[in-house]
Amino acid sequence: MDVEGFRRDADSPGLNAFLNYGYAILRAALGRAIVAAGLLPSLGLHHRNRSNAFCLADDLIEPFRPLVDDRVRAMHRQGFDELTQPAKAELLGLLTLQMRLCDQSGPLLVMLQRTVASLARCYAGEAKRLEIPVPADSPLLAGAADDEWKIAKVEQTLEVDQENELTCKSPDTD
Repeated sequence: MDVEGFRRDADSPGLNAFLNYGYAILRAALGRAIVAAGLLPSLGLHHRNRSNAFCLADDLIEPFRPLVDDRVRAMHRQGFDELTQPAKAELLGLLTLQMRLCDQSGPLLVMLQRTVASLARCYAGEAKRLEIPVPADSPLLAGAADDEWKIAKVEQTLEVDQENELTCKSPDTD
């Protein structure tokens, strides 16, 4: 965050509480999408912890954290300084943020489900690429020749190796 004097501390109030609440919203939405796709949320790609029932959600949240960071930054500039009911409602609105994935757009909540469904296809060997949406108004999408190219430039992919292990790989390293 580019807020002067800000330091990330999960146990601190103020902006940290906003970030925690926003991340919890995303984590819950991802947990729901994971279960709906028939996957086990406790089996993560990178996160592994017996006492964490949502390791996979914690893995999948990473590309979406900047959405929370941007919303909290904007709220801070608008004068939100306490995690009140209106502040929580504003953060919950993240799930309605318009996102774009190839030639389709829709709210973040729906796009999270598409991302998890694409992971399930990777696990099943039906695909080798994890679909990760970007905000519909992203400057990264402007001026590119076609949607598939635009998305490939900003997403990470998951490659399935010969041992059926999933690994993250940047699209420009193919």
